[in-house]
Amino acid sequence: MKKLSLYWKLVIVIAILTAALNLIAISAAFCDAYTDTLYSVISDVGGRITDFFPFILGELLMYLSAFALVAAVILALLLIPLHKKERFKKATVHFLKGLLMYVVIILFIYTVNWSIPFRGRLLGGGYETTVDCDAVHLRALREYLILKLNEEAKLVPRNDAGTVIWPDNETVREEISISMHRLSYRYPRLSGYYPKLKAAWCSEVLDYMFIAGYTYPYTMELTWNRYIDRFDYPSLFAHEASHHQGYYKENEANYLSFLACTTSEDPTLRYSGYYDAYYYVNKAYASYVNNLDEETKNSYESIKLSDTVLRDKAESLAAAQAEFDERAGAFDFLKSAAEQTADVGWETQGEVLGSNSYDGVVPLLLEHFKGTLYEQ
Repeated sequence: MKKLSLYWKLVIVIAILTAALNLIAISAAFCDAYTDTLYSVISDVGGRITDFFPFILGELLMYLSAFALVAAVILALLLIPLHKKERFKKATVHFLKGLLMYVVIILFIYTVNWSIPFRGRLLGGGYETTVDCDAVHLRALREYLILKLNEEAKLVPRNDAGTVIWPDNETVREEISISMHRLSYRYPRLSGYYPKLKAAWCSEVLDYMFIAGYTYPYTMELTWNRYIDRFDYPSLFAHEASHHQGYYKENEANYLSFLACTTSEDPTLRYSGYYDAYYYVNKAYASYVNNLDEETKNSYESIKLSDTVLRDKAESLAAAQAEFDERAGAFDFLKSAAEQTADVGWETQGEVLGSNSYDGVVPLLLEHFKGTLYEQ
């Protein structure tokens, strides 16, 4: 019997190790222990290394991977059977073997950098939601967020025209890092390194798909859609930074983003954090009051966002749209396909994540204000 080559031994060992880790990851306790120890080292080191690259290494690898897979299909189905030169066939076989090794390694990295942390307990364990998600509690929380937004609108810096002066990206990074490190007494993973948030090359496509940002678990890079409005940028950075620290569930990342932004000493970050929370709470609240008669509904909504808040958000959205109109256009031909893909993707993600989806931040927020806005 012919002995296995070193190449095949490595492929088999990595594949078995990946399968074994996914099997062990059935234990949420193991996932938490791993994320608190080994993953924290990987995220810190990986984030520091990829910060040296001025471009998004993960996005480049994604494009190269797609090209390599297409090339592999063409070579395997068409060129190898038809090509007569032995040298070409050998070179093609080496390419396919290299691609197989790449796929096996990627699956391993995906397991240790995303799959295991994601399968841990909510916020690392020890967190339960006991407040009913009903109209009474949602109304109290919604009114609180509206009052805070109206208050922060008076505190944010403005130019002579009254437009909010939003901090630059590096200032947001520094302020969010400070806030998250302050929160690490309760959530120890937040004590790690916070890499830059890099603008995606495919921002136009992301905009068509309603994607504001994402984290590459393969390269530990944080990316954003350059066409989101400045109002959302601080809360987005905090959200993606939470993923980087091992909180990969969308609800927990939204919750930690809220805490980081609203405890910041920078009023613009607090403004962003309160608005992001208001978006989700107002969405949940609407589902409870839409069936009420108008008189009752109006009494529930007597506290409203100020004209200043509404104008700030409108101006921020208009500025983002103006930038999109000025810079976009190269990927217009992908718009329809991107939108259709997004529809399927968002629906599938909602079904897979369930209570851990973006909207799942509402129960966490309700629990957070237990004893402050209501007793139970």
